Amino acid sequence: MNQRKSGVLLSYVYSVIHIIVNLLYIPILLRTIGKEEYGLYQLVGSFVSYVSILESFISAGVLRYYCKYRQVGNEAEQENVLAISRTIYRVLALLVTLIGVALVFLFRLGYRSALTAAQMDEASFMLVLMIANLMIHLLSGIYTAAINAHERFVFLKLLQIGSVSLLPIAILLITRRLPYAYVVVLSQVLIELTVAILKWVFAKRTLGIRVVYHEKNPQMMREIASLSLSLLLALLADRIFWKTDQIIIGKAIGTGAVAVYSVGAQIYLTYSQIGTTISSVFMPRLSRLYDKEHDMAAVSDLFIRVGRISFEILSLVLIGFIFFGREFIQLWAGQSFGDAFWIAVIIMIPVTIDAIQNLGLSILQIQNRYFFRSKIYFAIALANIVLTVLLVQRIGIIGAAISTTVSFFLGNGLIMNCYYARTVKLDIRRFWLQIIRLAPSLLLCAAAGFLLTYIHAASRILEFVLHLAIFVPTAALILYAFGMNQYEKNLVAGLLRKLLRRRT
Repeated sequence: MNQRKSGVLLSYVYSVIHIIVNLLYIPILLRTIGKEEYGLYQLVGSFVSYVSILESFISAGVLRYYCKYRQVGNEAEQENVLAISRTIYRVLALLVTLIGVALVFLFRLGYRSALTAAQMDEASFMLVLMIANLMIHLLSGIYTAAINAHERFVFLKLLQIGSVSLLPIAILLITRRLPYAYVVVLSQVLIELTVAILKWVFAKRTLGIRVVYHEKNPQMMREIASLSLSLLLALLADRIFWKTDQIIIGKAIGTGAVAVYSVGAQIYLTYSQIGTTISSVFMPRLSRLYDKEHDMAAVSDLFIRVGRISFEILSLVLIGFIFFGREFIQLWAGQSFGDAFWIAVIIMIPVTIDAIQNLGLSILQIQNRYFFRSKIYFAIALANIVLTVLLVQRIGIIGAAISTTVSFFLGNGLIMNCYYARTVKLDIRRFWLQIIRLAPSLLLCAAAGFLLTYIHAASRILEFVLHLAIFVPTAALILYAFGMNQYEKNLVAGLLRKLLRRRT
């Protein structure tokens, strides 16, 4: 239990650090390696982005079935899951290698007239490094899943925090002497290799995890393959859903509009990451409730508790951004990026629905029903392309945001909530009643934000920071006093007591 609570806390620490690093990362790279090298780095990274989905789609299947056999105490099947999964990962690593060779060839063929000989050689080297990074991640995947199944979240989250914090520092130090894009990728590979070794040592030495092949299990392999393929379809849909808008905008309007839209996109994608953080540590708990205790009522209760906590955090962020986001974008990106505020706000609202119900994705995986969500996500991704083309031609980049909002609300909102209620048997009616009960306290938080901006709008960084320093604790106190239930207040009180004990 302490591991889970600490894991949730460290997940949010990681999210905050990740957001800060993202905000600082681009200026650091531009200052150290220059515009041309940064452009080359982004070009190669976008070329590899579609291959990178191979590194994550199989992990959920491994975690699901390792947790399942761990809950019933079947140690031989746990070892068998890891052994079979290791074979799958090795096949995928070989596939990634072959794809990597093809990518290098296609890249050199496609960009030979656009890049100099030196840039082409550096880009090819970066492609090789990025593929090597994917292979390292793949081959350490079974140990990541096993550590998650043993609920050792503190170790994993500390590794994440350490790696995301170390990367910009390493890049800043190394690129002062070697201001090249390949140094950035090489730093990423070395950190990933270090993390993989630490996971292997922890799994073997601390947890005593064994990878032993006992027997063929065709049913388990089919189920892992089915879940993994459904995740692959969802990941492909995700790439289409979030990447195509900018391609359409670039074609219809131009690169300046793409730059504005991308600023708004970075904000709403970071926002969605905050919402999904808390659910990442609950797969073992859900597996125990479903596989061992067969208690869907308890699964619904957990779904509602996690959803309320996620909504409380996200709603404060959303309200804060509505009142202070315009000033933030102007101070951060510049006066010409005003439309990025509206793009972010329009999309953040429906994204909230998906983010607070993110635990539902884990429940779908446990029930082996994830394929339905993948089909819906793929369908709305395709619908979003058509609607975006129509609206961008009529009302510009705001039309792309409206298209995304409509598609997301219909698919991940309306259709998925009906599916959760009727097929998965989650108590969706009680879920939304619990969310609605937070409305009065959130209106008070919004009133506090309105008063601050009405009294004085921030035009300088110091004024903006001062507004946040007043709003955040004020809104948090309002939510604690008038919105949180006793369970949530106890969580906050327990966290504060821990922090105070550590300081003393």
